[in-house]
Amino acid sequence: MLFELFFNRTVGKFITKTIVVTEQGKKPDAKDILIRTLCRQIPFDALSYLFGRVGWHDSISKTRVIRISDLELIELENTIESMESIIDEKQYT
Repeated sequence: MLFELFFNRTVGKFITKTIVVTEQGKKPDAKDILIRTLCRQIPFDALSYLFGRVGWHDSISKTRVIRISDLELIELENTIESMESIIDEKQYT
């Protein structure tokens, strides 16, 4: 839990180059990580992957595990969208 709280990653996520984010692609806060960690204790949580791509611990805590390269793309897209909105505002003023 401490690794995920401070780094958004466990040792396994460092190896697989993945990271935990909220559904909005942001860094999860301590509450999100606590809920995610507690939900992993749900019996048969591993079986939740038989019914979808997202485990119950991620569904309940509203988090996702994504590749770091995907996170970098999300951040780049957000930056581009922010820049476009600034440009649009300046065109109309």
